[in-house]
Amino acid sequence: MGKKRSKSGKGSNFEREFSKLLSLWFSEGESDSLFWRSSQSGGRATNREKSGLKTKGQYGDISAIVPEGQPLVDLVSIELKNGYNSAFPVTVIDKGEKGATQIFEGFLEQAKGDSERAEVPYWWLVHKRDRREPMLYAPLLFWTDFDQRGTYRRLPYLSFRVNKMTVIGVKLSCFFGQYTPQDIHNMKGAT
Repeated sequence: MGKKRSKSGKGSNFEREFSKLLSLWFSEGESDSLFWRSSQSGGRATNREKSGLKTKGQYGDISAIVPEGQPLVDLVSIELKNGYNSAFPVTVIDKGEKGATQIFEGFLEQAKGDSERAEVPYWWLVHKRDRREPMLYAPLLFWTDFDQRGTYRRLPYLSFRVNKMTVIGVKLSCFFGQYTPQDIHNMKGAT
């Protein structure tokens, strides 16, 4: 009988891969170690919060491990999901009026909640289904503040509304291919 990888193992691998990819993008190819997995994938911050304590930079799944990465995590809390092949936006849109909370809907609420607890203005949900390209989802407010040229509208993207928020999703590769860290730095200066 073949070995099965646990979901936590799959998630951990994806978090490590994403950390390196994000680091290379944010450093413009200079370093693959600006970001890394948050302590217990944000669990340490959540546990400390139960005691009334804040843990700066440890909400969500990704944290900056050097000062050069701090401008991004001061703006965005990043939640990563790997697998969950039946979780995607249409399940949120086509559920019945009294339908149960969908898995993808829970992901969005988790990402939004992490950004609120981290006291940062935006969140990203990066979801990679098996044998699919990772997608980056963010609230419309992020896109309007970040991408004043409206570049995302020229990319393959999807837009949907759920729980009184509009969410825009693009392929992660398109995001990294169309934007630069300077876009983040410009955004930080504008807020």
